[in-house]
This record gives sequence, C-alpha cells and structure tokens, in this order.
Amino acid sequence: MKMEHFSPEGRPSLSKLVEHVETSTDDALESVGAGFAFPVHEKVRNMQDTQISLSAEGTETVSKSDLLRVTLQSVKDSWEKAIEPRIGAIRNSGIEESERKNGTDFFTEADTESEKLIVDDFKKSFGENTLQFFGEEAGDYTGNPESNVTIRIDPIDGTKTFKFGKQDWCTMVGACEGARDAQEQVVAGIFAPERNELLYYVKDVGTFMHNLESGQTGELLSAQDQNDVRDLIVSFYSHTVLEERGNEEGIMKALDKEGATVKMFSSGTEVMEALLTRGKRIFIFDGDMDQTDYIPYPMLVHAGYKIYEWGNDEEIRPEDPKLANKRVVIVPPGLAGNKVRELIKQAHV
Repeated sequence: MKMEHFSPEGRPSLSKLVEHVETSTDDALESVGAGFAFPVHEKVRNMQDTQISLSAEGTETVSKSDLLRVTLQSVKDSWEKAIEPRIGAIRNSGIEESERKNGTDFFTEADTESEKLIVDDFKKSFGENTLQFFGEEAGDYTGNPESNVTIRIDPIDGTKTFKFGKQDWCTMVGACEGARDAQEQVVAGIFAPERNELLYYVKDVGTFMHNLESGQTGELLSAQDQNDVRDLIVSFYSHTVLEERGNEEGIMKALDKEGATVKMFSSGTEVMEALLTRGKRIFIFDGDMDQTDYIPYPMLVHAGYKIYEWGNDEEIRPEDPKLANKRVVIVPPGLAGNKVRELIKQAHV
C-alpha cells in the first residue's frame, strides 16, 4: 500500500478500510510468520537482506532484518512491560523534585525500566557483549566500545507530555553502523502506543507507517517542495535552561511577521506528522538535544529534508554525535525552508 491510503492527519481513510482488509491481513500473517512483532510492509518482508559487520575485522555479522525484528520487539516490550503497567500511577502522582531533569523534564521509573528492557532484548538476541548502546537515561555509551553497531535508545521521548496524559510521546530505537564519529542509521523504530502508530525505517528500503487501529501498513513518500511558510507548522523547541537560550523572541517575532504557525515541539511523533503531510513541518531546536533525540531524523533526510546549524549553510548529518546541544533548523525542500533559515540567521545574529 502507498502513502495515499492514509489521511493527512495520519489516520486511515474510512473509505479505504474495507478495500484493504485483505492486504492488511496478509501483512499481519506473513509478518508474524517472519518473526516481526508488528505487521511490516511487503517491501520489508521481501527485501534483499544486508549483513552488517560487528567489528572492524568483519568476521561476525548481523542482518538488517534481524536488527529490525529486535527493534520492533523491544519497543513493543517496552510499552507492554515497562510503561503501560506504570502509566496510571505516574500520571496520578505528584512531581517530586528528584524526578526533575534539567529543570523541566521528569525522571520516571518507566523511563529507566524501559531503557533497561530494550537493552536486554538486544543482548538476549545478539549476545551480552556484542553491541554498543547509547541510552537517553544512561546519557553515555555502554556495552562493547569496539562494536561496529550502536543501538540508540530514547525510552520515553516527550516525558512531559507523557506525564500529563497527552498522547504525543513515543519510544524510539535506532541501530547505527560505524564508528562513533561516523555512524549511519540503518534501522529505526518509533512507537507511539497511545496514538496507535508505529513508524519504522530500513536503509535502502524505505520508511513505513503501521496503524494499529486499522491494521494498515503504508510506505511514506518523499517530501514535496514547500514554498510558502504560511502553509506549514513550525515546531519550536526551547532550551530547558533559560540562560542558555538564543534569541527566541526575535525568531518568534520574525516567524509571526511572515504568517507562520508556530507550536512548541513535543516529541518525535511530530516527525510522523512531517512525513504524513509530505513536508508541512519545519523544526527549530534551540540546543539541549542529544544523540537519541535525533533517531527519527534520518527518515526525514531520506524524504528530502535538510539539517543546518543556525546561521550556517553546511548540511549536518542527523547521526552526527556533535549535533548534541547544537541549535539547528530542519527544513523540507522548497523556498519556505530557505526563508525560515534566513529569518533565523538575521534574528539570531
């Protein structure tokens, strides 16, 4: 199934549901038979698998399909075993000072248990000391430092929205190939269980969305040229430390003058919206991000988006560890992105 089988809001078109029941059932049955925790697109089930070296010597390998299988299983386990059983207690409890992270974010037991569970899933599948990990909660590399495969984990992206009962949060896992300073993401899974949506990516195969409510699995198409800022939503992420913020007021005023619609950034679920609308989102981050926050963005780059530091014309790779805490703007193809970049450059300087 193609992208046009989804509505712009990311929900399935009712007129398409009956038409694609048979295909959805085939996706589910064949995916389960192939060992996937969720129904996956036929392109993924039938892809020519690629082996990835686990070390510089290349004597041992893992396959992209196995990495995807464990990625999808781990985000499912994370929700069912670590997050869902605690969600009521977390949302009904007060916010303790010990739970605060950088002033505005919250530590939760679900965060730490989710990350541990995801790491354990990969270790059970690939060996205790086979892979390297970078977890949002750990805040550093763990596992085998010599491994050529690194698993990046954000157990609950959008902790504030999660805490306060909103659906716009997700669990994100990305598998990268290569040394720390030259990693390339080959597989990723973004699971938003309360939105009933799963976004997943396989390098050289594509980016796909599965809707748990309808059972539909669709391939997402490339972003279209966006030439008018007024047609887009600009998602803005403020640095959590007030003293570290750039000229946000100046940027907001410039965007408002151009007629842009600006909202505060919530989580990686907004990447889903950017892909579903084929480019009608721009992202502005005022620093305070780490490697795990960028797990969804190789999907956007694959779709035609580009990432720049504020006021700089050099493109940045989304896997680059040096992106951590940089002020960046992420734009779709077309004139609108160039306009926003210029506004930021003038306001920030």
